[in-house]
Amino acid sequence: MGTSQRKGNRWLRRILVQCATVAVKARNSQIRLFYLRIRGRRGHKIAMVATARKLLGIIWHLLITGEEYIDKHYVKKTMTKSRKETLKLALKEAIPLLRQAEYTIIGLG
Repeated sequence: MGTSQRKGNRWLRRILVQCATVAVKARNSQIRLFYLRIRGRRGHKIAMVATARKLLGIIWHLLITGEEYIDKHYVKKTMTKSRKETLKLALKEAIPLLRQAEYTIIGLG
């Protein structure tokens, strides 16, 4: 069993755990892979605190070095073609409504 981390600012710890919770939800991210690896051995709560600690280390490194964080494992979702077509139709329907409400529309036909 790991040691309890009771030292330090409790509010910062809570915020970091909340950030870790959100970071773990991103599919195919390096943070999620770390969390899943720890969770398999130690359980959800310990893995979440360990992930929060890892986030703190990453944030510290980025602040000190001024680097930009790039997750090599993260794959951004792209919009499907049918979704793009649906948005175009919605835009075609919205333009007359906006013009009727006396909005000026620039750059569209």
